[in-house]
Amino acid sequence: MGKKKYKIIGFIAIIMILLWILFLLINTINKEEKLEEESLILGKTKTENEFEQIQVEGYHLVTYAQSANTNSFIKTITVTAFQEAQINFVIGSIDEQGVIQERNSFAIECTKGENVLDLQKQRYFLKKGEYLFMDMDGQNILYSSKEGNTESLVQTQSNQSSGKMLVTKSNFALPFAYTLEEVKTYQILTLGNEITFLKNANEKTNPEMNYYTITKTRLETIFDTINSNRISAIDWEKPKENTTKKQWISETMKQVSLTDLDLVIFQLGDYLTQEGNLENDVIELVEHIRKYSPNAEMIWIGAWNNTENFLVDLPGICERLRIHFIPIHDLNVPEFRTSLIRDSENPENEMLETTQEIYYPNLEAMQMISNRIIEKLHFDF
Repeated sequence: MGKKKYKIIGFIAIIMILLWILFLLINTINKEEKLEEESLILGKTKTENEFEQIQVEGYHLVTYAQSANTNSFIKTITVTAFQEAQINFVIGSIDEQGVIQERNSFAIECTKGENVLDLQKQRYFLKKGEYLFMDMDGQNILYSSKEGNTESLVQTQSNQSSGKMLVTKSNFALPFAYTLEEVKTYQILTLGNEITFLKNANEKTNPEMNYYTITKTRLETIFDTINSNRISAIDWEKPKENTTKKQWISETMKQVSLTDLDLVIFQLGDYLTQEGNLENDVIELVEHIRKYSPNAEMIWIGAWNNTENFLVDLPGICERLRIHFIPIHDLNVPEFRTSLIRDSENPENEMLETTQEIYYPNLEAMQMISNRIIEKLHFDF
């Protein structure tokens, strides 16, 4: 009985040792595959000294055939530069026609050779499904591998349609690599008038009925944490004088955290006028925020109740400032209106005479505004 017991124990021990050896073997293979994959990105393999360098002409934006699979920040980037230069990068998506839709861009000063940079503080955001593109301008060297596997997507002058360069698949390995870190916390700042603070006094379970709350709730299904802040900017909208607007920026905005923002929403326009220089006023407000959060995505909602002349100017201003513009004037019709219900917790929004018959977006209109915001953000729900 004792010998049989020892045989069983010995057999179990042998099995455990074999399993441990198998685990180490698999782990080693995985590490080798990972190292080979990482070195492949830089144009070198583990088994051979280096890929063949290929001189290319007419190449512009290039990227890998794999987009971001989660909403992520760029953590690190490694760039092999063939001469000292400022190398440009673009964040964006590829539409069904193969045209790159740029959302953000940045530049990196590179010395000749390998450049390794930590970009965590910059908060360069890649949404799920987006790509990071490198601009080949001034570099013009890619790598060719004997395996011939499709590794990349390239934009070339030789492949155009309707005057736009299209993206095609390529066997080339690229002279850059990057790592991503999933976004856990998403930071939002909203500047608006009373539409941003509107409440429904007849709704007991959920009195908030504004686009701000609806959008925040939807984004909470994507990110672990939403840090969201909203402030009334009526006192910036109403004054006609630029000096008064500047004073509001310097006094009010210093009370708000402007660092590490991922999204800024402006719901402004109902009190703005054409007097003065509208574009300069908007630029001052936007640049003040970008000074602290240069890579924040920005959306301008406007205007619910304003002149057509103003609406003609604002979209162009936003386009020049790389701000998504969302028109809502088309919703100002009887079926999408409600009477004003002031937010008692924000007395600064009670700027209208009680005798005025004023209408604001109803719940259905607020949901439509939120839909337009989500569409602009291109998040995968």
